[in-house]
Amino acid sequence: MIASARDSTASRRSSSAVFDGLLATSVIFSFTRGVGSSQLTSLAFFFQVANIPGDVYLDDISFVIGSTPTVGENVLVNGDFEEPLIPTWRVGGSASNTVLTTAVAHSGTASVHVVFVPSAALSLTNFAQSFPALTPNTNYTLSFWYLSGTNGTNFSFRLNSLFTGFIDPRSRLYSPGEPNSGTASLPPYPALWLSEVQPDNIGTIADNAGDNDPWLEIYNGGPGALSLDGYFLANQYSDLTQWPFPPDAAIAPGQYLLVWADGEPGESTSADLHTNFRLNPTNGSVALSRTVNGAPQIVDYLNYRDVGTNRSYGTFPAGQSSFRQVFYFPTPRGTNNPAAPPVTLFINEWMAANAAFVRDPTDQDFDDWFEIYNPTTNRVDLTGFTLTDDFARPRKAVVPAGVTVPPQGFLLVWADEESGQTQTNGDLHVNFKLSQSGEQIALYDPAGRLIDSIVFGAQTDNVSQGRWPNGGPAPFYFMPTPTPRASNMIPAANPPVLSIGLGPNQLVTLVWTAQAGRSYLVQYKNDLNAADWIDLGGPVNAIGSTALKVDQSNGSQRFYRVILVP
Repeated sequence: MIASARDSTASRRSSSAVFDGLLATSVIFSFTRGVGSSQLTSLAFFFQVANIPGDVYLDDISFVIGSTPTVGENVLVNGDFEEPLIPTWRVGGSASNTVLTTAVAHSGTASVHVVFVPSAALSLTNFAQSFPALTPNTNYTLSFWYLSGTNGTNFSFRLNSLFTGFIDPRSRLYSPGEPNSGTASLPPYPALWLSEVQPDNIGTIADNAGDNDPWLEIYNGGPGALSLDGYFLANQYSDLTQWPFPPDAAIAPGQYLLVWADGEPGESTSADLHTNFRLNPTNGSVALSRTVNGAPQIVDYLNYRDVGTNRSYGTFPAGQSSFRQVFYFPTPRGTNNPAAPPVTLFINEWMAANAAFVRDPTDQDFDDWFEIYNPTTNRVDLTGFTLTDDFARPRKAVVPAGVTVPPQGFLLVWADEESGQTQTNGDLHVNFKLSQSGEQIALYDPAGRLIDSIVFGAQTDNVSQGRWPNGGPAPFYFMPTPTPRASNMIPAANPPVLSIGLGPNQLVTLVWTAQAGRSYLVQYKNDLNAADWIDLGGPVNAIGSTALKVDQSNGSQRFYRVILVP
């Protein structure tokens, strides 16, 4: 005897039947050998694994003479379940919860929801039907429709010990290592793409009514013109046919077709199309779809977030769906422009030895820090920018969404290896620390272009180093009065020539005006009447217009002088 099955399991892009609006699967078992009348007298359905609950919907069970499913007189009674289950079907034991339902049906108005509970008695008569003896040496074909329930595998049918088979009723959209679940002829996808979207347009381009409204753009990458009749746009996936293109709408080869997504369809003309929905200005979606076999099919889509005012979002290069990005320069009706925005930012001040100067407000630790300065009059969004202390690893720390540098203001960055402490509208925390012996800091834009970098040498406890004035070029200056989140300060050049700063733990910082490239020697006395001055370490080589020396005075009264070394 031979049992064969044809499986047309439903998938998103295969042919399938509709089981009252839900995808269903047809499985047909054909017995191609005549059987004796004593062999087949009942049909039973059950789940073979008794300790696992299972359920499945069945409809249109047919057991007919011949090799063609459903053709001929059905041996079974009430196989379409349009009448009460009892008395034609036996229901009990582990299948006692089995009921007729009108929630789904392959044909007619009802199907049977077969429910097996493993705690109850398991028997081949739990869900079964007996029938008269069959004609010997005659072919019969059993067929039925099923729809997966919530659980259960190895759903079995049994005519006798020799005629037993099973199916896996679970819905699957794939079949690795098995024959493909189904085939169908589908129309090829057109070379039609969502190219660009501008959800918050306040000055880029005006529509035919003079309004600065949101817009989207479609690109035809194919060699010929394409009719848009039967295509749709939507700003939600729950209603893909939200706005249909007019029947006469078309797009030429290589054209970037602009559509106003402003919720004002009454303004549409043949040259300016307006949708019946409006794009969300901050976070949203756009779907381009068509109708295939009576159902909508997505052709392309865009999900955007935090694009920004007068910025756009889309694809580059054109004609693909893998690479999407924010565009600083929107290009309505034209090729997208990935050029970087003219960002001007500076790493303005840093402290690699914050022993006791300022605490991180998040955890009260004395952590390393540096400062980013924005000299422009526009707020700069740092989303996607990267920071590093290693030029070989430019993407070491990626700035999360929502971090900005105010116009002509400062962003404090804690180099504390605690990036999880970053909070919206607060300081930024990165996953690296600074070395007191000297290293580097660099800032890159989202495309990997270097915005600013600095290299610094050995640092002194509680003394910062940075640019003066703010954003100024090298040389960098040591600052005995650090100014995190504020403009940098160095001692005035004239007067005084020498400035003394007192810090915690009797730390004295001396800063004086100097000539770059010259050397200076700092000396001190604890008693001004003492005969000799004592050298405070070795000479200091000036690299800018000021020089600095730090002294741990230990609370002593001291007098200082600075001598230019010949």
